[in-house]
Amino acid sequence: MTGVIEISLQIHEEKVIFSVKDCGIGIPPEMHKKVFEPYYQIANQKRNIQGMGLGLPIVKKVIQDLNEIQIDSNPKVAPGTKITVILPKYTVVENEVVSAITINKKVVNDIDSLNIKESLHNPNKSTILIVEDNVSMVNYLFKKLQADYNVYAALNGSDALKKMKSLSMPPDLIISDIYYDGQSGWLCIR
Repeated sequence: MTGVIEISLQIHEEKVIFSVKDCGIGIPPEMHKKVFEPYYQIANQKRNIQGMGLGLPIVKKVIQDLNEIQIDSNPKVAPGTKITVILPKYTVVENEVVSAITINKKVVNDIDSLNIKESLHNPNKSTILIVEDNVSMVNYLFKKLQADYNVYAALNGSDALKKMKSLSMPPDLIISDIYYDGQSGWLCIR
């Protein structure tokens, strides 16, 4: 049953209940609160790719401002983790205008593609090299930094070393993920 994710959306009384359940190894109950802390990651030798540890803390902050988030997982009982978000049901009042949301398929499809355009080196700006295998994170950091810095990106350690050799001067700062396929971030920063 690998790779299965169950998504559920229900209305119960005056609540909207949204849940996502996977069939992974699960999260021990003593770690349920910790997974919502920024940068916390559960050590797992079976995985060679890990995130930054920011997803669940961001989700929790947004949801807590609105209502409630719960985690249900215990690897000793059963595999998998279920995250449930409970929100108050909103009822449209008479004469209220509800606008439709249109999703641009091109935008949705571009989320996982590297969407950066390295510009010509400006000697008046400091240079940053981003080394990250999460394409969405590279796109985000690149967008945020490119106005003030010369920004270059690589998706793994091997590409980062090639990129550094191609630059006329070494970067002033390297923002590097530590865990990714290929050469790890530890080897790049030594």
